Amino acid sequence: KQINLVSYLNAYNDLAPENFKKYIAEFGIGPLVRANEMEDLHSLVEVITSITKATNILNHFYVGFKINQISKEFDLLRIGKNSIINIELKRESTKGKITKQLIQNQYYLKFLDVTIYNFTYVASTKKLYMLIDSTYITEVNFDILIEKLMEQQLKEMKNLNYQVEK
Repeated sequence: KQINLVSYLNAYNDLAPENFKKYIAEFGIGPLVRANEMEDLHSLVEVITSITKATNILNHFYVGFKINQISKEFDLLRIGKNSIINIELKRESTKGKITKQLIQNQYYLKFLDVTIYNFTYVASTKKLYMLIDSTYITEVNFDILIEKLMEQQLKEMKNLNYQVEK
């Protein structure tokens, strides 16, 4: 199920561990949530909310979505009629590793037949990278991510796995 990223972070911070497990199960988020991943997500949300007050762009995310057949996981995925936005969260990484992962993500998402925007957020440096022309990454300003989120025409999907398996 789709989730608001601020609500997700609040649940992690405010709920007792057993209640948080129930919460993430309700949204189909994997059983194991690592503290450092939550810190990285918190850092990304902080950067976005420091730039824009349009917090509705933090709605409708799939967190930790896995394609069942290949066990491919996407950290943050937002599906629209006109685009897909994928954001990978990293504490640290190299440009080579980021490039390889985003090219793979592009390949796995292309079947949805809409424009795909692949980003990686590196929390340790607070830098954002974007895949360009399905071949290389470049560091981009957060305004680009925010613009793509604002332009996106959201698509309601009852079961994302069903769409992927078709």
